[in-house]
Amino acid sequence: MSHTILHKFWSSNPVVVRGKVVDSKQIDGVTYVAARAYGEALGATVTWDVKTNITTVE
Repeated sequence: MSHTILHKFWSSNPVVVRGKVVDSKQIDGVTYVAARAYGEALGATVTWDVKTNITTVE
């Protein structure tokens, strides 16, 4: 699933990272954010390797 598809399921509970609102989802009291959204809010470059299923945040 791409981040765009997952984004449709995120709740309206915002997480603020360096003044930028990043959508989040809460499940059983744990808050989750998409790695790409969180990394980009920090100014990092986020890549996904489809062959290894590894996300890299630099």
